[in-house]
Amino acid sequence: MSELGAALLFFFFVVPDMTLAQVIGFGTAAGAAEAVMLPFIGNPLKGTPLEEHSAELLERSSANKLIEWMSVVERMLAMFPHVAARGLLYISFATGNVIPGVLAVVGFASLDGHAYFAHLEKWPSDNIGVLAGLYRFIALVGVLQTVLFALLYRSLM
Repeated sequence: MSELGAALLFFFFVVPDMTLAQVIGFGTAAGAAEAVMLPFIGNPLKGTPLEEHSAELLERSSANKLIEWMSVVERMLAMFPHVAARGLLYISFATGNVIPGVLAVVGFASLDGHAYFAHLEKWPSDNIGVLAGLYRFIALVGVLQTVLFALLYRSLM
């Protein structure tokens, strides 16, 4: 949620009046920045009770080139909710209507919550079938948020 909080601060203090292209570019930049950071993070669950499980998955995944390339698919799919969530948040900021912002937070929380639940339940995310299910969920949320963003932007802005 800190990502959306940072976006809200950006809208408030840096660029309060944005065009549609700027909003889309801002969301794209956020998704791209995360895509660049992820390979350098290593084990994101280091220091948590899930560190060992995560390390095992990373080790098993590194031996399978298909699994490694699936992270590219995940980043491509994740770009849609990155853009749409920030777009919905911007609509809330620009119009004073909290509903688009709530939709952004709900979508973001559902994605992060789903991913963390998969870690807690120790889903074998080095399995293509498991990854496909996770990626379907990302795609579903991304499509829903993108449609909501497009409809609300058109009607409220």
